[in-house]
Amino acid sequence: MHDRKLLAWAVLILLLGGGFLMWRSLSRSQTDEQQILTKLESVSQAARTMNSQGIVSPMTEEFRWQGQNKREINSQLTGFFFSAHKVDVKLSDMDVKVKGERASVDGAFHITYQMAPDARPKLRLGRFRTIWIKHEGDWKMSSAEGGENLEP
Repeated sequence: MHDRKLLAWAVLILLLGGGFLMWRSLSRSQTDEQQILTKLESVSQAARTMNSQGIVSPMTEEFRWQGQNKREINSQLTGFFFSAHKVDVKLSDMDVKVKGERASVDGAFHITYQMAPDARPKLRLGRFRTIWIKHEGDWKMSSAEGGENLEP
């Protein structure tokens, strides 16, 4: 009986350790550019599912956008999503530039939202720029700007 418990623990440790090592090797196989683009896609997906926490999760604690901090942005998004019926976000034409521990992404956005099922969808098109810093091996968004008038 003791041997079976020992064997079960050994198998569990091997599975957990193997899973961790596989995760580490896969996460390191992405380039810095790919890691940042993956995070931006997760932000876009979070917007489509109206998940404000998913949008702010890649932001640093010091993040600022239009004078608002991360907590204020999360609150504002939560209120918007509470009253919205449908949101769709598409990002395109993204150009990632990495210089050491800092990066920038310039791109275009296409946002469609509907406040009620029978309401006419509203459309916002424009450009965005995000600034990223690498903190303990993880890329975090430190600032963003965007709008219809941002120059490419």
